[in-house]
Amino acid sequence: MRIYDQRKFHIESGLFFAIVFGVIFSLSCLTPLVADDFNYTFGYASDRRISSLMDIWTSMKWHRLLLNGRVFSHGWLSLVLMYPRWVYAALNAMVGTLFSFSCIGFFRDWEFEHPLWAAACVWVLLWICMPGFGQVFFWTAGACNYFWGISFAWFIIWRVLHLEKRQDRSGIKRAFLLLPAFVTGAWSEHISFAMLMVLFLILVWCWIQSKHFPFQQAVILASGCAGYLFLMLAPASKLVQRFHDAGDPTENGNLSKLMEKIPENAVPFLLVALLLIIVLLLFLWRKQGARTVGLTVSGVAAAICFCGMLLFAIKGWKENQIFGIISSSLGGFLTAAFFFFWEIYFAIRNNTARIQIFFAMTLAFSGICSLALFLFGEYFPLRGFCGPVSLLILGGVLLSQAGHQENKRMLWTSILICSWFVICFALGAKDIVEVHHQALAREAGFMEAAAGDKRVVTRAYEYRTKYTAQYGNPDLYPDAGWPNGVMADYYDVIRIVVEP
Repeated sequence: MRIYDQRKFHIESGLFFAIVFGVIFSLSCLTPLVADDFNYTFGYASDRRISSLMDIWTSMKWHRLLLNGRVFSHGWLSLVLMYPRWVYAALNAMVGTLFSFSCIGFFRDWEFEHPLWAAACVWVLLWICMPGFGQVFFWTAGACNYFWGISFAWFIIWRVLHLEKRQDRSGIKRAFLLLPAFVTGAWSEHISFAMLMVLFLILVWCWIQSKHFPFQQAVILASGCAGYLFLMLAPASKLVQRFHDAGDPTENGNLSKLMEKIPENAVPFLLVALLLIIVLLLFLWRKQGARTVGLTVSGVAAAICFCGMLLFAIKGWKENQIFGIISSSLGGFLTAAFFFFWEIYFAIRNNTARIQIFFAMTLAFSGICSLALFLFGEYFPLRGFCGPVSLLILGGVLLSQAGHQENKRMLWTSILICSWFVICFALGAKDIVEVHHQALAREAGFMEAAAGDKRVVTRAYEYRTKYTAQYGNPDLYPDAGWPNGVMADYYDVIRIVVEP
């Protein structure tokens, strides 16, 4: 990377980090507790409020036995819920800063002329494309599981790749990654799986290129795999339960029982994107005709994603006008997929280095494959798109500098994306502030009821965009057991009456 003024770059980087920190901190502070947040203020070992580290330790032991193996992410969740809201907001903003730092370091390693702009593009595209953005980035339970998970995973991927590109064989530097790799491997089923796939494909590539087995890198991968086994083999793991309930999955009868338990959440567009990435990956390894096949496949894939994107945009407009377009889940995913295939097309056309295309496809392939882990879940949440969308965008931005040599086209594309981002950001921030005012009024009512007859009359939050944590999350319902019951326990009231 050509840097004319190191001091100017450091000042700009500091300003960028300050903006990221400030935005995430502010919007996290304005996001009220919802759904699972109330559950994790209480211990799984008892019905008492968590008030110490020992309570968290005991609660997570029972959590692993009763719910799932996410003891690291949910342990942090219980910890931050012990303190005032600004503590979580500050930690969430620090994680966002770490993600930004990893992005800048990653693009510098690929010799980007403007790594700060590339990192900013990642955030802009995440804001536009990420389904359930508020669930992933601002909701306490969602952020601790998904945003923190992808940030830690991306940091480890960047550090491993950084050491390989610099040909740094320092065992000490890699040793410092062992514990983070284990913890991140045990963080979240699909994000951890995506990280392990990326690390495995990097290891294979390095092995092929150097003709020597990268032992130190393999140890990091093994540490991550050990963490993943710790996560997935928990007694209450959905994977363990699926096979336990179905009996022996190697027999046809029991295998059919296992398949019947898979929920119907396999979206055709996800499978199309996965198949196209596999085909593209296979054909790019061929020396003869690789360029023609790559251009054809990536062009067709971009066209399919673009048509799907328009289809869901029209559907969203009919349902809720511009708010429906902004918050369309599959529309957001297909926008990220379209961006990725668009960049692949121009990268191949402009003869971008094969290693750069290979690594971008590695990110996209690993992200989309991670969706398979939700086949063992009970439902497919919006936040499940966190890993695939993040890695599709990172892969696309990796190719953007090499793929865009036509300055006029790049200028108009940038203007279009930035204009849409400004609209989405303004509407999203406004929606978050409005929900915050509703939360203050609701909390005042709960406090008054707790000091009086223990009966509160309230109503569900009203929101319009995906940038609120309430979007797609269960809030108060008339005559519902959850989350009404745990919310009543949290505020020390006996009954919650929900107005229509």
